[in-house]
Amino acid sequence: MIHKAMRQYLTLLAYRLADYRIIPLDVAPYAAVMSNDLESLGKELMTAQVAVNLSSLGDAIATFNASAVAMTAAIKTAATEKDVNNIDAKLRDFSRGFVSQGGLPGKESYKHVVFAPGSDTGFTPVQWSGISEAIEAGNVTLANTWVQKSAKAVEVAARILQP
Repeated sequence: MIHKAMRQYLTLLAYRLADYRIIPLDVAPYAAVMSNDLESLGKELMTAQVAVNLSSLGDAIATFNASAVAMTAAIKTAATEKDVNNIDAKLRDFSRGFVSQGGLPGKESYKHVVFAPGSDTGFTPVQWSGISEAIEAGNVTLANTWVQKSAKAVEVAARILQP
């Protein structure tokens, strides 16, 4: 019964996706979520009384937000098939920018710098895992390293997304 329902759902989803002119992906909420998670991380730093400078990550998120706004505008004004193909390629590929080469500390098989399962949370995601878990471990040097790595990854995603 469940298999039949899933098959029907996935078939309908594939049919709908194939029918869209441009991939139906709204990138603007990514920046809002990253900003909220950065704010939570700042609160975590204050609670832990740890001095980690998050400004480069905040700047990278602002850059990503600008790219997301530009992409949203480009989606609305796409006129030619070349424009549509360019936008689809960017929407398909931008999330690759969030991937860290070598993986997260202690979790090399997880590479996404924004969302990754925590070391002790099972598969529940931890936002800014490399930074957050370094703070929990009391390793300020590692936390600062991961702020820079995360900022670079967000900037790469922003560059990919830029129309």
